[in-house]
Amino acid sequence: MFLVNDTKEDRRKKITGFLDSGEPAVAVLLAAANFEWTVRRTIIALGKSPTARFTEENGIFRHCSGLKKYEKVWEKEFFPSPLERLPDVIRNWVFFRDKAYPLRHKLIHGAQGTTGQDYAKDRVEAMLAASEGLIECGQRYGVDVFQKIKIRRKPR
Repeated sequence: MFLVNDTKEDRRKKITGFLDSGEPAVAVLLAAANFEWTVRRTIIALGKSPTARFTEENGIFRHCSGLKKYEKVWEKEFFPSPLERLPDVIRNWVFFRDKAYPLRHKLIHGAQGTTGQDYAKDRVEAMLAASEGLIECGQRYGVDVFQKIKIRRKPR
């Protein structure tokens, strides 16, 4: 759906296009996919473990999905200061955690079949803002998640 060389603007346009065309559930799922791609890329790029360790068969991301697990991996891999916890990087963390991201779960697992336009719009915006916060965090540390990630063979 997305390519590494898509810009955040390209992704935003594609996602909000589904909102505008009356398919809010698709927009929510794409915004969630974008967030998950971004959080994983940010963790890999900024983490302390060798890069291959994240994606190998029994690697760090093997059973990592959901905000609690992403937060746990974030804290283990990248936590140089109390100002850079995942909830601090993601704008409006409480709304994102309690309202926006859970809609992805309900839709993808069939607990909810669809969603209304206005209801989805706020949640899509929260997910897009979360991704943008991660992108900005990476930039503060000299990393562009849309570029090739440097391979680390040894832990930092």
